[in-house]
Amino acid sequence: DSLHQSHLWGQLTGTGPTIVNSQEAVLTVLSARTPPILRIDSLGACPGSIVQMPLYLSQARGVDSFYVVLRYNPDSLQFQGTNSLNPAVVGRIRLMTTPGRLEISGSGLSGHLTDSSIVLFNAEFFVTASSAITLDTIPRNFSWISRFGQPLAATFVPGGIFLNVTQQVEIMPVPFLLS
Repeated sequence: DSLHQSHLWGQLTGTGPTIVNSQEAVLTVLSARTPPILRIDSLGACPGSIVQMPLYLSQARGVDSFYVVLRYNPDSLQFQGTNSLNPAVVGRIRLMTTPGRLEISGSGLSGHLTDSSIVLFNAEFFVTASSAITLDTIPRNFSWISRFGQPLAATFVPGGIFLNVTQQVEIMPVPFLLS
């Protein structure tokens, strides 16, 4: 009835020429879920500093693979490398970089990710000026695949590294007379 309806998705597997009405069939049903979320914070930095930018992933249970291309201004940020790779994804994440472009791919992730928010890794940048870090606008450069081989909708929350603005105050000597 309409009071007890819910949206479900799943995959029917089994043996034999037809698995419909078969006692050997298994229906795996998963409830409707929030799409995976890849998030980058906005951080402040001083020119000449190296900043660690965490890449967060949440709602990722059921993700088997993904491919993401991020863009940034290479005149403002220079990619230095990564650190703090999450143990859940060691050996399952691959990075390729060119100035202004960071390609991140993950595969064989089924069973290794949860819905909790995790830091995939920290990307290190040498900072010379402010730069947003955005998603490449070509659709195939943001693809997510479920453990059943189906495309997944996903969400990207952009961030960036922005220069800290400090106000300089000039102190001027005040002449005074001694009497």
